[in-house]
Amino acid sequence: MEQAIATMQAAIRLAEQGHPARAAAGLAQAAAMAPRDPRLQVQCGGLLRQLQRPADALTCYDRAIAVLPDNPAILGNRAIVLAELGRTAEALACIDIVARLRPDDPATLVNRGSMLVQRGRPQEALADYDRAIALRPDMAPILSNRANLLMDLRRPAEALADYDRALALRPVHAATVADRGNALLALDRPAEALAAYDAALQLDPGNAHTLDHRGKALQVLGRTQDALASFDEAVRLAPNVPAMRVHRAMCRLLLGDFAGGWPDYESRRPPPIPPWPDTLTGRTVLLQAEQGLGDTIMFCRYAASVKALGATTILQVPASLLRTMGSLAGVDRVVSADASVPDADFACPLMSLPLRFGTRPAAVPYLSADPALVAAWAERLPSDGRRKIGLVWSGNADHPNDRNRSIPLSLFARAIDGEADFVGLQTDVRPTDEPALRDILMPEPWDRDFADTAALIASMDLVLTVDTSVAHLAGAMGKPVWILLPHDPDWRWMLGRADSPWYPSARLFRQSTPGDWPRVLDRVVAALRRTMGVP
Repeated sequence: MEQAIATMQAAIRLAEQGHPARAAAGLAQAAAMAPRDPRLQVQCGGLLRQLQRPADALTCYDRAIAVLPDNPAILGNRAIVLAELGRTAEALACIDIVARLRPDDPATLVNRGSMLVQRGRPQEALADYDRAIALRPDMAPILSNRANLLMDLRRPAEALADYDRALALRPVHAATVADRGNALLALDRPAEALAAYDAALQLDPGNAHTLDHRGKALQVLGRTQDALASFDEAVRLAPNVPAMRVHRAMCRLLLGDFAGGWPDYESRRPPPIPPWPDTLTGRTVLLQAEQGLGDTIMFCRYAASVKALGATTILQVPASLLRTMGSLAGVDRVVSADASVPDADFACPLMSLPLRFGTRPAAVPYLSADPALVAAWAERLPSDGRRKIGLVWSGNADHPNDRNRSIPLSLFARAIDGEADFVGLQTDVRPTDEPALRDILMPEPWDRDFADTAALIASMDLVLTVDTSVAHLAGAMGKPVWILLPHDPDWRWMLGRADSPWYPSARLFRQSTPGDWPRVLDRVVAALRRTMGVP
């Protein structure tokens, strides 16, 4: 036993002298000398955790538990190490035992809450945090943990209240100040968020994550060059964090800097795609859809560029786009994303193609509707000779930016008058929008795919839409499309222009201030009246 203690102490000195690998080896050796001494095992386990050797620490805790199987402190440490090793199911089972032994221990409740989050059980985790706070309302870390979970649950107003309570107890905690900025940004309060990030950087000047979030706030505020500078600094400080490069990429693309944006945008995915040879004759290339349906529609145009290199091209897309992509030039075969991955010599996600081929926004239309479907859907539309205007006022409710890009139909309805037939092109109608449907024709059945939507678009004189996949489909078909954009638009629409190089038939109507849809719709109404010759 004395030899084990001496070996452990020597290992501690090695750690203090900056030799972590030798220290860890010494601690493991000391623990092996006294496997039945729980105190020494716990000491070695804790030191090994500090040296970031969780597997070795687990061995120590397992030995200690073999001697003291009901010791809650040792079980708690074991659960934490299991979680660090990614063995979350075992970690949760272990912490559950601790919770039965210590039902009113706040630390145990917080640890179990964190493990429940890892297991995808956020509501149970929230209940544990609530109990912990009831027991210790003066513990700032618990409030911060609960706030972080509320942010994950998209409940930023409640999260902000918890961050404020935590900061009242611990006012100079940089991470909490920055997290408070995240809540403010989610609540569409970017100026206050920026002030929070600046305050956090005063406390922790070199924090790349705070600089990254600061860039987002500046971008929302329209200070795009300042945002880019903040993203640049974040990437300089943390060059190996992919998300930060992606955020910088989207800022560059928003500014129209495609040459600088596309290389950074590759950070969104795993290691770079291997280079292709100059000719692909006799080779098969699999082009894979990624991200949203609109992204797939926007970038499938590059299939023709791949085909021009001599390749056999396979396009893999979501099932709802299968029929639509049948009209795309340059594709030999279209398969569903639900199917097994076809054999191919090369694979490339669609959104990496601009980096290979440059920005080529022309060659529109590149998608078309099936004439038989066009005829079938036209029979369901009024044959009154009036203009047909297709409407899309909301997109995917689960989209992270839905609150900014979708418009309540009751507000959108100001663009509707009796001079034209207004046709709903979206299939999902929210309950809050149903009372305003009376002046809109909603073609049935609603469970149609994009080939049906394309057929309806083909019968329209104009498509009027928020930023959704239908905007891309109409643009790809060369149909006149007016797109209503929030003040902080998606990068592809860039800034300060009423047209789009991606879709020559598109006209962009932008918010001049955040949330001001009424003025946008007033401009749309005026433009519609001019188009239809109404005084």
